Amino acid sequence: MNLNQILAQATIKELENLDLVGLVFYSINNHQVLALLHDNGILDNPSIERVLKNIVITQAKKDYSYVVTKRNHPDHVAMPECLAYAIQHKIFSPEEITRIPFDHAETPEIFCQTYGKENLLTSLRENLLNPKPLPDLGGADCC
Repeated sequence: MNLNQILAQATIKELENLDLVGLVFYSINNHQVLALLHDNGILDNPSIERVLKNIVITQAKKDYSYVVTKRNHPDHVAMPECLAYAIQHKIFSPEEITRIPFDHAETPEIFCQTYGKENLLTSLRENLLNPKPLPDLGGADCC
């Protein structure tokens, strides 16, 4: 195994341990290294998107559990596009989908049309490699 393979494998392993929120902070703190690895072909798009797919599905399963347990509407979760992605990619059985308390006369199809992002993984990959800075909330001057 060469150094490039070791770097790619270590980076993928780190990404696999993140959730969506952790991914945001990880990308802000490590975007220069991630971009360097990506720009030099050490990290490729399919490898990154495989990890992101797992993160999205994990988030969708958490959101599914939340909406089913709390009887909350799926458009009220932080990233309904993850739940839409999972529905579109048949992560949930038809029986599981019937447990989701859609509102606004939504059906699973309408929910996916409204909240689904055709290129969600590509968008997340772009955000990972080129993160937007967090807003400055001016907390340093308080107190």
